[in-house]
Amino acid sequence: MLLYAHPLDSFAEIIHPFAAQCCACSLNQYNSAFISHHTIVRYDDVDCQWNMWLIRRITSGLPSRIFLALPFMLILLIHKTTEPLNSNFNAHPSLAFTDHTDYPVYIQNCAKLSGNVDNPIYINYTSRVVSFPITSSADAARFPSPSKYHFAVNTAPKSYLARREIRRSWKRTLDENTLSGKYPCSGSLRFYVGQTDDKRVARRLHQELKQHDDMVFIEFCDKYETLPLKTYNIMTRIATTVPKTVEWVVKIDDDVLPNFALFFDCFPTYNHKDFGIYGWVTIDNVVHDTWDKYRVVKNRYNGTVYPGFTHGPSYAVRAEVLPKLLHTAEATPMLNLEDVWFTGIVAEAAGVKRFDIRSFVMAGRSTVDLTKNLHNTNKAGFFYHNVGPRMMKKFWTRMGGGVNPGGGVNPGGGDGGLA
Repeated sequence: MLLYAHPLDSFAEIIHPFAAQCCACSLNQYNSAFISHHTIVRYDDVDCQWNMWLIRRITSGLPSRIFLALPFMLILLIHKTTEPLNSNFNAHPSLAFTDHTDYPVYIQNCAKLSGNVDNPIYINYTSRVVSFPITSSADAARFPSPSKYHFAVNTAPKSYLARREIRRSWKRTLDENTLSGKYPCSGSLRFYVGQTDDKRVARRLHQELKQHDDMVFIEFCDKYETLPLKTYNIMTRIATTVPKTVEWVVKIDDDVLPNFALFFDCFPTYNHKDFGIYGWVTIDNVVHDTWDKYRVVKNRYNGTVYPGFTHGPSYAVRAEVLPKLLHTAEATPMLNLEDVWFTGIVAEAAGVKRFDIRSFVMAGRSTVDLTKNLHNTNKAGFFYHNVGPRMMKKFWTRMGGGVNPGGGVNPGGGDGGLA
């Protein structure tokens, strides 16, 4: 039985025909089997795993490539080092900072995480759920305590332009509503960011961390395929630092623009105590094709269909279910698809129900189309995905910026709170 529902189903649990295929055995049994049969990913010699992976790739075309492959294979086998697990992922000393706020933002060997989920380096790095050191540039006491919402912005190290436009637009609206006492339409916001292997990006990120008090820094390789690790650490940080008055954690990517007027007016009407995660819920097939962006690590999930999950650009998690989700995540094999893993597989195992709001995230429409039909756009959804910094500024200005509690969107033509 899949623990998610659509608003039209009167909060009923849906029995889906694929339910029996989602897990061939219980997750606990599968977790045990995975740990016992895949200890190879915990070899101490990380470089040796990398070499053997290259050898397998090169020799896949034998015998036609054998004469080209043999010299390279010999070099790789001779060049063998033995280092402790993950030791070569320590921050590189060439970008050491000596000021009072030390953020090890540069980590050279993150470059080895190249996006290939079959890469032994990646398999090793994600072989278990890990809590990484976290440093915040913001004082936890500065959370606006009356607010029910915390907006956790997932942002990449190089996305400084996106963060700048968010600060100038919808973050400013949140802050202004909090200061003016419009607590039902306010919330706290933090940017969550990790380490990079780009020195230029690292220097700029370090400066940004010192200048702004709205960032949380996680000491891990911040890559697309490591997003599940990031989400786990984000939610762990929130569960231990956000005030008890916060009822909802809204996870949102830095290329997503919120429609506050619709969200603050309509989202509370969906509230039901039996459901812990709200968003656009779908059930998708498992993909292993090497060319597919959404393929997963082989042998880490043994079903043909994922449990119902909320799509990752934005979703809302009830704060009170976070401890249950995090505890279950620690014993669940990690997939490279953050939304499938955390809001689908982990939530299913934890017994946390997902509530489907199809209009939660608007995806697949061009920003040009959205701005041309602004009247309908304001009624279409809570969040708009794939909005770049330039379009975010333009779109927010045309939306009028800010919200009128109970009164919809502010009159068009406002400046959106921009300087």
